[in-house]
Amino acid sequence: MIFQRLCHFFYWLTLWKCGLFTAFAQEESKGKGYKIGIAPSHVTTSQNPFLCNTSEWPLVAKQIDFYKYYGAQLKNSSRFSPINPKVLVSFAKKEKINLGCEYGDFHLSQNMTERVVQSAFKQLDPVFQNGGKVDSLHLDGPIRRMLKGVHDHPDALSLPEISRFLVNFWKKIKSKYPNLRMGLITNLPNWDYTKELHGWN
Repeated sequence: MIFQRLCHFFYWLTLWKCGLFTAFAQEESKGKGYKIGIAPSHVTTSQNPFLCNTSEWPLVAKQIDFYKYYGAQLKNSSRFSPINPKVLVSFAKKEKINLGCEYGDFHLSQNMTERVVQSAFKQLDPVFQNGGKVDSLHLDGPIRRMLKGVHDHPDALSLPEISRFLVNFWKKIKSKYPNLRMGLITNLPNWDYTKELHGWN
């Protein structure tokens, strides 16, 4: 895994040094239906200084169409690196880019639908309350985290139940933020659907 990441790093570094990354980014973001975004880790140091001073990373800052934050970063939890919503909004307006939010609080519990919806609002509201907007909501692992058979939890759901759950979730979120787009993160290589092939599927 480390070797693969190093290969990817040197691949992109070579493209950048040759001037091909800039051309690629500009071409992809012009009318082809592609968006270029970044999503720095939510478990490292705070990104507030990084967002306040884009002069330290001008090449990337000028090429991206959106910045994705992890909703949990607005929860004031010691587990995640915090982001100040005012700083986030100011950054998005200054750089004229969209904001995306990754949301993954699909943990099994009773009264799950309402809890999950309210948790999502807590991770979206601070941006809107500070004069900004979130363009897209990226759902991280709702199927993997709630699927009966993968989990022995009494509140685990079947695939049809998860589908209905997500439709209901979508409707409630859209009722408050009608222009918010939503999508499912398909990070399949990192998801485990069978205990026999842990780490492979």
